[in-house]
Amino acid sequence: MRAVLDPRPRRKACCPCLDWSERRFHLAGDAGHALLSLFLQRGWLIRTPGYREVRVTHSGKTALCRHFRLRLP
Repeated sequence: MRAVLDPRPRRKACCPCLDWSERRFHLAGDAGHALLSLFLQRGWLIRTPGYREVRVTHSGKTALCRHFRLRLP
């Protein structure tokens, strides 16, 4: 399954957003939502019930390293 950007989004296509708890920027907008949806569908991330946080799975760490050259602890 592919993540597709909405041609008529309700939100901006792509913008930075400062996380209030960690004081770090993350990708927001339609692009951020599309990536989050794709990563959840593929099982690379899982949501923490009752919270807005996500966890990176073992397969997610492998995939993020392979596709984006990210090294996660």
